[in-house]
Amino acid sequence: MGISFTSRLFKEIREKRGLCYHIRSNSNNWADVGNWGIYAGVATAKVHEAVAAIMYELSLAFEKGVTDEEVTVAKKRLKTIMAFKSEDPEFMVEYYGRQEVFGMPIMTLSENLAKIDAVTSDEINALVRKYFLTQNLNLALVWNRGEDAKLQTLLKI
Repeated sequence: MGISFTSRLFKEIREKRGLCYHIRSNSNNWADVGNWGIYAGVATAKVHEAVAAIMYELSLAFEKGVTDEEVTVAKKRLKTIMAFKSEDPEFMVEYYGRQEVFGMPIMTLSENLAKIDAVTSDEINALVRKYFLTQNLNLALVWNRGEDAKLQTLLKI
């Protein structure tokens, strides 16, 4: 959904609609729990429209899935990021350390890249249908206004 200029969110929410100056998705993974989120830097006046547009993109992914082309681009992007990061000793310490701390089999970077290559759009779409559910959605805002009930109504897939 969103890392950099090639992502669905960047193209649709920032470039096409002009609703934010920055948007990306990210994940945090631990041994027993994790989360996937979307961050967007949005002007206060455009928050409702931006949330609605993001929800529309999530709904499209839920209903129609991601395309093989999107998966190919995402794989290339992820592998490129990992290749650049692999030159950073701090990244490599975290990469191998995380596997050790979580009791995972130690996987080389090459093995990890091969696993990325093996991912299919069908597998991603199955995860989208499993996790992109209204009851799983949360919204956090940092802004100069109080609670906004209208935003809650937008959080539906």
